[in-house]
Amino acid sequence: MLGIDIFSGDFIFDAVKSAKSETIAEYFAKMARKYEEKGIKELHFFFDQNTTHKSKMQDKFKELTEKLYVKTRFHFIASYSPKLNLVEYAIHLIRQKVLHHADCKKNLADF
Repeated sequence: MLGIDIFSGDFIFDAVKSAKSETIAEYFAKMARKYEEKGIKELHFFFDQNTTHKSKMQDKFKELTEKLYVKTRFHFIASYSPKLNLVEYAIHLIRQKVLHHADCKKNLADF
């Protein structure tokens, strides 16, 4: 999974075997805890229309973060609008700079 902090430009990457709603909720809950520790009071998450980002993930996220003080909001970008999705740009850069000549038998966790 890949997230981008739009203020610092940092990539937040986590290699997982499968990206299910529960796994994605855990990824974003971990991120929320990290930013709360930094003193951030409000987080905005922007998602594409992938079904793993819908209500099941959001319910699990709320369950995992109910004791946090950081306020979180979910926003969804329009369907079929990859130019609005920063992660798409990051994936393109990773493909160009890192994976272009990579061994196809390796997975991302090996890099």
